[in-house]
Amino acid sequence: MYQGFLIAGYNTGFHTTKAPWMAPQDAFVTLENARCQDGILSKRAGSAHIAQMVHVTTPAATSIVGLHQHTSMGITWLIACDTTHCNVYDPDSGIMVEASDGAIFSGTASDMFWFQQIDGKTYMTNGVNGVYYFNGDTYDPDDGTDVTALTLNNGSGTFTGVKMLFYLNDRLLCYDIVDQTYHRPFRCRYSQTLARGNTPVFTDGGYLDVPTDDTPVTGRRLGRYVYIWYQNSLWSIGPSGDTDTPFVPQIIRGDLGSMSRGVCIPFNKGLLTVGNKDLVFFDGYETKMLNLPNLNNILTQFSWAALKYSWGTYDECAQRIYITFAATGSTYPDRILEYCITEGLWAVHKLPVHSMAIFNTLAGTERSYPVIGGRDGWVSRLFTDTSDNDVAFAFTAKSGRFNPFLKQGKRVALGRVAVLVDVDAAASFTISLFKNTSSTAYRTQNVSCAGSGDKVWVTMHAGGEIGDFHQIQFGNTLIDNSPVIHATWLEMEAAGSIDP
Repeated sequence: MYQGFLIAGYNTGFHTTKAPWMAPQDAFVTLENARCQDGILSKRAGSAHIAQMVHVTTPAATSIVGLHQHTSMGITWLIACDTTHCNVYDPDSGIMVEASDGAIFSGTASDMFWFQQIDGKTYMTNGVNGVYYFNGDTYDPDDGTDVTALTLNNGSGTFTGVKMLFYLNDRLLCYDIVDQTYHRPFRCRYSQTLARGNTPVFTDGGYLDVPTDDTPVTGRRLGRYVYIWYQNSLWSIGPSGDTDTPFVPQIIRGDLGSMSRGVCIPFNKGLLTVGNKDLVFFDGYETKMLNLPNLNNILTQFSWAALKYSWGTYDECAQRIYITFAATGSTYPDRILEYCITEGLWAVHKLPVHSMAIFNTLAGTERSYPVIGGRDGWVSRLFTDTSDNDVAFAFTAKSGRFNPFLKQGKRVALGRVAVLVDVDAAASFTISLFKNTSSTAYRTQNVSCAGSGDKVWVTMHAGGEIGDFHQIQFGNTLIDNSPVIHATWLEMEAAGSIDP
């Protein structure tokens, strides 16, 4: 006799920790281009182009290796850098303009930019060339000469190849540098004390060497300290109280480090990065692997060779974290791992992303939103349309494997599947049924979300198919088609003994 089993409230979301047959009943072992929020499964919104890089005035199909929001005098712009040029996007005019007066950089697609804003200037480095700055206080979109090289003279010579920039105690700190032709990965050159509006001066500034042979990877300022992640450790640089040597290094932990230069995300009074075994979090006191209950083996889906391209951002308004990564076998990032902080839920979105940032137009009517830079020169806004730049994308949500009679040693017959959805005459999706460990569906059916009222049950007959387990997948690949799913009803009965 068939019994009904209700799955309502998708509160687990994307789950990779346990095998599919042991996953929570509301979990999805595949969740691509969809998300669970407030107990509801929905297809993600799409993306839309907002501007393309230009070289002088010619559109450029190049890799965007840096995006940064600059705010000055109550006005906000988006700085976009490719391997040779720097552009500025004005959200009011919707136009991208050249700001570097020609090619000033000579990096590659893997030389991602580092930004640090101080007052009205944003300083930038790709780790190959020198440090440049954009002056928002004097910015003129018709000028085209608003990016200037910063003089890096330490008093007895020059330094370059700066990998990281920080602002601490009214000084600009340059870390992991080439100092007078010698690579000093452990060296921090710091400027003289900065007066407001002035550019940093390094003559008679000073330097400190962090006493480690570990390889520096990434870092971020947090409160009164700068924290530097190395491959196998975390160090801090903080005030010493001594005017002659104003900063002092200190080791925090010597066995957990970072593997990605672009992923050092400040949130919840701490820092999140990609470690060599797991996502790693520093809470301001100690460093630990996250060991997430639903996602503790997510790094097995990352291509390690492409971690140099990965980037992490935090959307404080939406309370979401984004980490770009290349799936195993991919050369460049083609996925965004999304984490909803308020609900503790994860999802993966498939997008050809090369750089990423959070942008807020400060218009007063719209909160911040994520933007991505592609390898085609385009900057796109995320989660704003029903297609990806007028191209359809597929969403897939695949459940764990169900057998409510497993503890009785019984196989299971599936008679019918019903799905509770929002009524939407323009929405539809495909239900695919799998059994045991097969990756080939034994039955598929497209269902419409048309109906009356605000919600409707859509059904699919499974024909009493017998297996050790059954697995359900939802999906579609259509533009202007965004189903919203609230619950699943499975009608099952025990069907003979499992034969191990």
